Amino acid sequence: MIWKHIRSYALITLDRLFILDPRATPPKISVTGKEILFNTIQAGRGCILLGAHIGSFDSLRTVLRVMPAPLTLRILMYRRYTGEATRLIETLDPTYTNILIPLGEPDTMLRVAESLRRGEVVAILGDRAHDMGRSLSVPVLGKEAPLPVGPMRLAALTEAPVVLFSGVRCEDGSYDIRFEKFADRIELTGTPMEKNETLRQWMTRYADWMSALCRRNPLSWYNYYNFWEERS
Repeated sequence: MIWKHIRSYALITLDRLFILDPRATPPKISVTGKEILFNTIQAGRGCILLGAHIGSFDSLRTVLRVMPAPLTLRILMYRRYTGEATRLIETLDPTYTNILIPLGEPDTMLRVAESLRRGEVVAILGDRAHDMGRSLSVPVLGKEAPLPVGPMRLAALTEAPVVLFSGVRCEDGSYDIRFEKFADRIELTGTPMEKNETLRQWMTRYADWMSALCRRNPLSWYNYYNFWEERS
């Protein structure tokens, strides 16, 4: 089973070359919920696209080619945690860096807000708590795990709608890409205790989605570390 997991990760890493290189033929895709993303964008408030380290985040870029209208994608990412594979991709596709918004920079929030005002899609993975001081423990697959509070607070601050995204590699090499409605607007109001409870409820809902996705695709979850006991 361990070798199957490693093989699964190796295959989607190889696929990145074909997804991100404009000269290559990308894998075949099937898209469910494309209208959810398109209709959300049509509301004019942009969109936060929330995913997890399950399947391929890069497969999202293939969807842009089949949308009924052009969409601009921005990806929020911690640049200091970028691996060698991503650096290779950036060498092959220099335009890749143009869509990135580095997390943890002084102008990160300003850039995100500007992107959303322009009606763009801002994508982020919500299952890796790099900073334990900015995380909250919620049940994931039946056990408490720290998840970052940033994505939910970002959605609340910008008042942007949130759509869930997953892109899982199938046995035949194609990708099953799904969009699911999550929230028209996340509001964190009231006393500090009330805000924290509302935040926990939203994060638990996200964790439930993530847990269900993991159960359906156990070999497609690529968090290779002690997820339930992560420390900074």
